[in-house]
Amino acid sequence: MNTRWKKAVSTGLCACLALSVFTGCSSDKGFDTKAAAITVNEDEVPAGVVKFATHHLQAQYESMYANFGYSGIINQDIYGTGSTLGETIKDQMVEEITHIVLAKQHMSDYGVSISEDQKMEISEAAAEFIADNDKEVLEKISADQETVEQYLELLTVQSLMQDAMGSDVDTEVSDEEAAQRRITYALFTPETEGESELESEEETEGWFLDESEGLSEEEYIPEETSVPGEAETASLTENDTAKTQAAAETEVETGIEAGIETEDVLDDAEWPAEAETGFEAAEEESETETEDPALAAAKRVAAAKAELLIARLLHTGEDFETAMKEIDPDATFNSITFGEGDADYRGELLEATDGLEDGTLVDYPVETDSGYYVVRLDTQLDREATDAEKEYIVEQRRSDRIQELYTEWEEAAEISTDDEVLAQIDFDFSLVMATEASTEAPAEEVTEAPAEEAAAEETAADAEAATEAPAEDAAAEETAADADEEATEAAAADEAATEAPAEDAEAVTEAVTE
Repeated sequence: MNTRWKKAVSTGLCACLALSVFTGCSSDKGFDTKAAAITVNEDEVPAGVVKFATHHLQAQYESMYANFGYSGIINQDIYGTGSTLGETIKDQMVEEITHIVLAKQHMSDYGVSISEDQKMEISEAAAEFIADNDKEVLEKISADQETVEQYLELLTVQSLMQDAMGSDVDTEVSDEEAAQRRITYALFTPETEGESELESEEETEGWFLDESEGLSEEEYIPEETSVPGEAETASLTENDTAKTQAAAETEVETGIEAGIETEDVLDDAEWPAEAETGFEAAEEESETETEDPALAAAKRVAAAKAELLIARLLHTGEDFETAMKEIDPDATFNSITFGEGDADYRGELLEATDGLEDGTLVDYPVETDSGYYVVRLDTQLDREATDAEKEYIVEQRRSDRIQELYTEWEEAAEISTDDEVLAQIDFDFSLVMATEASTEAPAEEVTEAPAEEAAAEETAADAEAATEAPAEDAAAEETAADADEEATEAAAADEAATEAPAEDAEAVTEAVTE
């Protein structure tokens, strides 16, 4: 059974959806749409409105996950919270509607009201929505003219009130507060067997010095000191580990000397006893962090590569990316912007670049949980990124202010929910947006999303302001999951996914809000 839920173009209310019933064509006739599902200071919200709003949001969640190839997830505990996605969506909508009703009760405090013209627009939009959608879908989501009007009115109240609620925040942000610095970096990630093809016999057997080609990956990691394989790791003794550590130091010394004077690679006996590698401290720290000889050796190799790249850049003036690729074509190369607000997950990079002049190369590898960075500070104040950060800071102030007001109003209000009524809002069907898109609804018709969706959008805006490229996500460093670059974010980030997707379902037309 597949039924289409078409878009009410004039409101941007929803997109075309496909309905799939899981448990047969069950009827919702026993559901009392007029029952009070939520009561806020004696103002009652009908169950039909909550049900419609919940399924409306359900469609967006399911569509979001469908884009990543997931289906049938509405009744799964995909976040590991003990609640299914459907129940999570329902709880979120109950909280959201409660906030909107509280805002509606304070409209007079802000001189906000819905005009007669706006009411007419809401009525027309609801009628268009009802006319454009199949009866079967409307029955499953408890949608009728009155219900859709009530929902659109709530969205209009939300848009008008949140604009007013956040209007008194300070919009002045200094360069110092918003400062975003830009760096270019190469990241060498420690890789043990099973993580990298560099440990295959085909690649390790050919590691040798080749002066005619200039310095390459093969030139600084001798064959006999390649990263131990699984069988070797199992049999390593303390003496074996000590030998591997000594060999790693030799790799650094040889590589740096060769990088400075590729035409005069030194013999074992001529390697300097005290090479300025800056690596010993990092080595000692890595030894205290892990007892795994393979990982410790992999860290030394990654650090050696970083040391070698620094030496080449400082002494030969080579192109950053070209030199990195010669040393390790699999290393990550990228440029990012960040500021003091990112200290929790970029503290090492902030510390390493503090006080440097623009264009300065940090003369030691910056160790993080993801590996060893070779960092060049491009600029202490990236103008474009700093201005974007200012906008984000102002929006965050507005969001914080709105949440403060909701919390204040909740504490002073009498709020109750009818759990028996809400329990009847179930998820025995799936709603997924079709791919067809309307070209008639302009982007400016979308109004401000609920606080949860706004938070998700702000996170995305922050990532964009940081100009994080897909390569950063691959580097995965110091996000909340200890990944280097946020991102993608992608099914990346279940934490971001727990927020509602971009809510075009909550959009009200420009005509309604003006």
